[in-house]
Amino acid sequence: MYLEAGDYPQLTVADDGPGIAPSIIDKIFDPFFTTKDKTEGTGLGLAVVHGVVRAHKSGLRVDSREGQGTTFRLYFPKVDSNVEGREAAVAFSTGRSGNILFVEDDVDQLHTTPRILENAGYSVTATGQPQEAIALVAATPRRFELLITDFDMPGMNGIEMTRRLHSLNPGMATILISGREDAIGAARAVPAIARVLIKPYDTGELLFTIHTILSKDANHGQHTDH
Repeated sequence: MYLEAGDYPQLTVADDGPGIAPSIIDKIFDPFFTTKDKTEGTGLGLAVVHGVVRAHKSGLRVDSREGQGTTFRLYFPKVDSNVEGREAAVAFSTGRSGNILFVEDDVDQLHTTPRILENAGYSVTATGQPQEAIALVAATPRRFELLITDFDMPGMNGIEMTRRLHSLNPGMATILISGREDAIGAARAVPAIARVLIKPYDTGELLFTIHTILSKDANHGQHTDH
């Protein structure tokens, strides 16, 4: 854990359970990692916690001893009281929904990420082909609220695809994913791209970003109706 010097309120969560074995403690924040039966959990809880902590520039430390229990310490930067921020945090913790179009040519991510999003409560349509994504939106332009796409793909990159999809559905925001830092600069030319995530990105950070974007869109829609 690395944090800049400063004052950090600490939240401690501890138990006196069996503890975590040293051989797996480095894996507990990985998506879908769990020692429980499949019917008892998804293995996403700690991954989401870790991502939210990172997204808020906070810190997280875990200490565990087998047979004695585990302690999680979370360190948060001090901020001024913000009612809107508290309301957003409550909303994030109480539920998520929305229709997402996920476009990625990496086979592993094409199967893994939609599963994460579906377990979080979203409806996801996934494809590895930009042209197929365009056909899906052309057939039902208002079906999707959010596009999540890779930057580098064969035949058409994520920015060009976003431009085409935005012409079909101007209300659909985009999260661009890339392993290249220059994607951030390229994305500035496309207003529909709400956020760029650089690989490797964190599951919790992705979920928090999705929730933030969809919440803003929902609030904007409610405002314009009155």
